[in-house]
Amino acid sequence: MQKHKIVSNSVVYLLFSFLAQAINFFLLPLYTKNFSVAEFGRLTIINAIQILIGFFVTLNIHVGLSRFYNEYQAKNDLKNTALSFAFLSSGFWIGLVVLVGPAVSGVLFGSDHRGFDYLLYAVLNACLLGIHQIYANYFAMQFQALQVSLLGVARSLLVIIVSYWLIVVEGKGIIGALQAQLGVCLVLALVLLGRDLPNYKFTLRKDFLTAMVKFTTGLLPSETSAWILTLVDRYFLEHLVSLKEVGLYSLPYRIGTLTDQLFVSPFNNTFTPIKFTLYKEAQGKRQLAKIFNLYNFFGWFFILGLSLFSGIAIQILATPEYYQGFYLVPFVAISYFLWGLASFYDLGLHLANKTLTISLVVIISALANVILNFLLIPSFQAWGAAIATLISYQIACLLYYFLNKKYYDLNVGFQKPLQYGFLFVILYVSYLVVKPTLGGIFSEVLFNLLLCLIYLVLCWQLKIIALADIQEIIISFKKSKKNGANHGE
Repeated sequence: MQKHKIVSNSVVYLLFSFLAQAINFFLLPLYTKNFSVAEFGRLTIINAIQILIGFFVTLNIHVGLSRFYNEYQAKNDLKNTALSFAFLSSGFWIGLVVLVGPAVSGVLFGSDHRGFDYLLYAVLNACLLGIHQIYANYFAMQFQALQVSLLGVARSLLVIIVSYWLIVVEGKGIIGALQAQLGVCLVLALVLLGRDLPNYKFTLRKDFLTAMVKFTTGLLPSETSAWILTLVDRYFLEHLVSLKEVGLYSLPYRIGTLTDQLFVSPFNNTFTPIKFTLYKEAQGKRQLAKIFNLYNFFGWFFILGLSLFSGIAIQILATPEYYQGFYLVPFVAISYFLWGLASFYDLGLHLANKTLTISLVVIISALANVILNFLLIPSFQAWGAAIATLISYQIACLLYYFLNKKYYDLNVGFQKPLQYGFLFVILYVSYLVVKPTLGGIFSEVLFNLLLCLIYLVLCWQLKIIALADIQEIIISFKKSKKNGANHGE
């Protein structure tokens, strides 16, 4: 693969990722200003259940497609096998929900008379998204970044347009939101299948199907545990407190996840191929330690900015009932930042192919999350869920760190995260103390910008970060990318 192809694909994914997230954010005011807090909480629960159902509807066979794409010559047959399996599996799940849905919906949604409708829409959307994911991964493996990105952006944009019509104009509420998702997913699935019709034939090659399903079913425990780690708190909030509490928690949580979407994930997309090159070099550990420092420097800066401006964002995105939720944003933001540290702390486990150990860390962290939610939510409500999330991710981070040392010790420890974290705490507490005295949004923006500037100055003055380190790592990144591109050629 030529270097310009790698670079162009990376740029396309990055730009369209930001665009898709920006578009998706317009859904928040559409929901929060047209639904009650409890209705927003209900929609959050439905979407969480849909994600879980999606793991089992197609067994995430799109992941298996990516895994074995380069191992078989008959790539179109591989794709057709994945699609054919998805069609059969989807038919089974739709039939199953029609038969047992009324009973299951009572367990999931209590006395809500629309429970069966919620469950049916969740299954139908999961089935259609499974088809989208198969095509997206197939395009991605062909380095068709533009097609993958356009699919995601088109889905986000169309969902907003149709949701506005069904929710605001037609007044259909939660059902309107679900119908918008279903309608858009159905249209895009038909477009994808229509374009592929000359190449598609119902195919179930046993060798292809066995390899893909065996691989993806092995991932299900880890993926289910990750779902528990990130979404099960909504379930506990609903049943131990109320749906309203779910809604009040979900908005700041959504803002906090921007740490992952706009910082951690883009960082990992660049860092993952580089770290598997650097670790072999004589100065590899030194370079990785410098990158670790930069990750902490920029990561805590992102967390600070997100935490400081989240209050203003919530005022713009939602109604007054949600305003106090900005206090929860730092807990979620730091949690996802800690999850990103695993890119460093689990390197040795990956090098030693300890995938079972990696999965066990996720499972243990998920179990801790369940226990902590059960203990904390009855007394502290949304605060308890946020604290449980933070502690669970800390447990995962610690487990990765100590289990990794046996295989590849980076000698980075926790000094840097604690140094930057200490600065964050001082500056954020200063903001909380001064905030009530600020005269309005404009003065708050200026004060927040000042705090961000103080963070940068303190990092430099205290010699936690040096400009030379940043320059050296940029040169190292460019060199590693060049080596990776040359290797691909």
